[in-house]
Amino acid sequence: MADFLGARPLPHTVSVKQRNWLSNISFELVVEKPRDFTFLPGQKVLIEKAEVQREYSLACSPDAKDLHFCIRFLAEGTLSTILAEVQPGAKLKISEAYGFFIYRPGNAIFIATGTGIAPFVAYAQSGIQGFLLLHGVASVEDLYFRQIVEKAAKHYVPCLSDEDPGRVQEAGGIVGRVTEYLAKSLSSGVYDFYLCGNGAMIGEATCLIDRNFPDSRVFTESFFSG
Repeated sequence: MADFLGARPLPHTVSVKQRNWLSNISFELVVEKPRDFTFLPGQKVLIEKAEVQREYSLACSPDAKDLHFCIRFLAEGTLSTILAEVQPGAKLKISEAYGFFIYRPGNAIFIATGTGIAPFVAYAQSGIQGFLLLHGVASVEDLYFRQIVEKAAKHYVPCLSDEDPGRVQEAGGIVGRVTEYLAKSLSSGVYDFYLCGNGAMIGEATCLIDRNFPDSRVFTESFFSG
């Protein structure tokens, strides 16, 4: 999700089908899929409601019946507060899918914070397998879509920053942030890093990768408040 700074047509008016809370800070929004709507896993759309627009990555496979989004609720947000209240049948405008956060076959490391898991859910549901995925969240309850991504991953590592160490151990994760795992636990090698989440994580992770994995490629998708 990100603020959008340029004009983009919103040719589709769609109905909300479901709004499911995933945790106390995030929810899944399901809307009808427009006829002939196509996208690649990792792409996003612009959503508009009440003349407010924001970008959201698609959290489903291209052949899904409906379109799914993973949205973080922020009390000071402009669109997330509106979408958190929508009921089935409410109308939204959306653009065509766009963006370049597309999977390229290789030795992939997927790194997400919070709702940045969305494009990796799309990857997993589209048949991409065998990756290492780090999901950085505050607590166990925020590990949404775990069953989907863990099933496809070679190794799934929850990175929990505000959780009791006992609960972290039960969840099969580590205490700390995704960048700590990168700095201390990832074996040397050449990787394709896919970073999706808040800009601070992406900046710190990119510096670590440049220093510790200099021959690797980095692909990013920054999420912002909204």
